[in-house]
Amino acid sequence: MTMQFLSSTGSGAVNSPLHSGVDIRAAARKKVTGRARIVFTGGRQMVGRMIDLSTSGTCILLEDAVSVKQSCTLECDIFQNGVRQVFNVPAISVYGVLASGQGYKVGFQFGQPGSTASSAIAVLLK
Repeated sequence: MTMQFLSSTGSGAVNSPLHSGVDIRAAARKKVTGRARIVFTGGRQMVGRMIDLSTSGTCILLEDAVSVKQSCTLECDIFQNGVRQVFNVPAISVYGVLASGQGYKVGFQFGQPGSTASSAIAVLLK
């Protein structure tokens, strides 16, 4: 799975979202509370808590760090506004930072979501 990031100037792709220290997110994020299972290529799994969500990715709080550029499938289970949304989406890890003794905040960029995932994300972002 190959993914590229847009430069903050819109002039093309760059190799890292942190290349300039400028926030270059493609979409606004919304705080969510939910669970996520991360299933990496090869079968290794981790479970974490979702922190925020956008149309292009999510941040998940995990006990252990994750290397950048790890391909995986995210199995998300979010309950918001009285409605439970469950969906799977391919993703790749794009950053990880220590979260003040709480574990690691790991950012994932979504690959091409299926229709179920796209619908669930759209409902959650309303």
